[in-house]
Amino acid sequence: MMRGWRIAAGLALVVLGVLLFKAGLDDADKWASVIGVFVGLLGLILSGYGVMLSHRALQSGLQATGVQVTASGTRSIAGQTISGNVSTGDTVPPDSAEKDKTPAGNAPQAGPAPATEAPQTAGAAQVTVTASGERSIAAQTISGTVSTGDNATGNR
Repeated sequence: MMRGWRIAAGLALVVLGVLLFKAGLDDADKWASVIGVFVGLLGLILSGYGVMLSHRALQSGLQATGVQVTASGTRSIAGQTISGNVSTGDTVPPDSAEKDKTPAGNAPQAGPAPATEAPQTAGAAQVTVTASGERSIAAQTISGTVSTGDNATGNR
């Protein structure tokens, strides 16, 4: 469908170019000015329509649906957002000993997060985060250091 529009637009431009060439330089200049005015008006109308659509989208506020978070593997960690230093191994990264009071061997396992109570909308998406393997780490957003092994410093 898109290819058909491209071919039609290309043919229209070729036909217009031939007609303006045959009209002569003076008449082609006048016609180009008139055509330019209408193209400018069409662009203004389309940009106004785009602004109106984006304003409607902001007003209706596409409601986010729930986030499903599960960690089912042995020593696995799952969360919507994981930040800082996280390890599923036996040793804790050296710079996180003071920050993290949870031993890495007893990493918490997140259960399903409650879904928001907003109704499903056509533009909203369901987010599912699952850590299902042994020592797996999964999150929608991860910022920081994560390690799934026993040697958290990487000096093997």
